[in-house]
Amino acid sequence: MPADYPQDDNGHAGRGLSVSQAAAHLGLSVNAVRHKIRRGTLPAVKVDGEWRVRVLEGMPPRPAARPRTGGAADTPADRPEDMPPAYPATAERQLEVIRDTLLRPLIEQNERQQERIAEQAETIGALQARLSALEAQHAESLTQTSSAPQTATDAATSGPWWMFWKR
Repeated sequence: MPADYPQDDNGHAGRGLSVSQAAAHLGLSVNAVRHKIRRGTLPAVKVDGEWRVRVLEGMPPRPAARPRTGGAADTPADRPEDMPPAYPATAERQLEVIRDTLLRPLIEQNERQQERIAEQAETIGALQARLSALEAQHAESLTQTSSAPQTATDAATSGPWWMFWKR
C-alpha cells in the first residue's frame, strides 16, 4: 500500500479515502467516482472488499456539486473563475499534441481549399466575361447577315414551296 494516500476520517493513514469521502473531496457523486474507478481514470485499490481512492496532489478539492439544470458536462462556464480546470497538466499536453497532429493539418488543408476556391472563382468570372463577349459577337454577326440583301436563290427558296411553280 503506498504511503502517500491521504488520511481518512478515522485516522487511517496510507489507506486512501472511501468512495463516499473521495466523492465529497472531489465534488462528484458517488456513482461518478465509481465510474472513474471502473474506467481507470481515478487511482484506487480494493482493501478488505472496499475501494480506497488515492486522491493525488493534482486533484484539488472541489466545492460541493451544484445541481445541474440541463444535465450538461462540467464546462468552464459552470466553474468559478478562481478554480483551475478539472484536468491535470498532462491532459493539457495531450490536447496540444492532438491539436498539433490532428487539427493543424486539417486547418492547413482547409486554407488550401479556400485558396483553390478563390482561384476557381476568378477563372469562372473570366470565363463568364469571355462568354458574354462571344454572345455579343454572335448576335452582331446574326444582325449583319439578316440585313444583307437577299439573292435570287434566297428569294426563290423563301415562301411556300408551291410558289416556285407559280412563277
